[in-house]
Amino acid sequence: MKVRLVKFPVLFLMVLMIVYKLPAQSRSADTAKSKPAFSNSYAQAGVNYISNTVFAGRKDSVAVPYLSPSISYSHKSGVFAKGSLSYLTSAKESRIDLYTLTAGYVYSKNNFIAGVDATKYFFNSSSTNVRSGMSGYAALFTGYNFKDIFTTYVDGMVIFGPASDFILGLELNHPFYAAHDRLKITPTIYTNFGTQNYYNEYYSTKRSGSGGGGGYGNGNGGPGGSGSTETTTLSVVESAKFQLLDYEFSLPVSYTYKQLTVFCTPVLAIPVHPSLITSGGQTTREELSNTFFWSAGIGYKFTGK
Repeated sequence: MKVRLVKFPVLFLMVLMIVYKLPAQSRSADTAKSKPAFSNSYAQAGVNYISNTVFAGRKDSVAVPYLSPSISYSHKSGVFAKGSLSYLTSAKESRIDLYTLTAGYVYSKNNFIAGVDATKYFFNSSSTNVRSGMSGYAALFTGYNFKDIFTTYVDGMVIFGPASDFILGLELNHPFYAAHDRLKITPTIYTNFGTQNYYNEYYSTKRSGSGGGGGYGNGNGGPGGSGSTETTTLSVVESAKFQLLDYEFSLPVSYTYKQLTVFCTPVLAIPVHPSLITSGGQTTREELSNTFFWSAGIGYKFTGK
């Protein structure tokens, strides 16, 4: 049974208030999963804008906004493939910052869904994206709809880079429908646990000004820096420790008319357990802050048989 919005404006405001007043709670902004339609195969083309790149609550000190066109193909068997590029639209720099290739498989039956996918990243050498220390990842996820009351997901991700990482994500959501099911609103709570070797790579090669980054992202040479352009070696203490990383609240909203879908997803990320950073023989605790960011886009589906 689908929950329908009879008085949409009032209930929408209530949902907003409930979601953002929950106690602390992606993969940010990328994690919303829905039951796929296997009745036929289809291709899809779209474009997405994200106001800032945040991963497990971590981000660069300067926003990394992307405009990302993409194209994908999903076979009715559940096999899919996707390719995209991300154009950096910041005031200081504009360039193609990332190419992404993804392939995977999704299985769905009744209220159960599961899938596997692998993604390869191709970052610009000057990228200050917090994920730029990653070369790619492989992931598994499974989800179950409990009598249309709520849907829960568990996903595990192995990140590849100079040193591997493991990320475990837990999600809870419930969709609301309106406008003859064309409008979908899905209050979502998500949380990440994991290791942070990728973050150590990011700090040591991007925030310190090496690896082609030139210190653009941080602008102060690291925690407590004075703005000097001198390269300093930075590293994250205990980056291999598995721990809670962040809570996330999001409110994906989408509207579908025939083959056209438009969407917007606001996200509030609340990071926890700040890392200890060593710099010049001294160890300090990084300063973490909550981040509100959003993504929006449009997609068109080309259906086949």
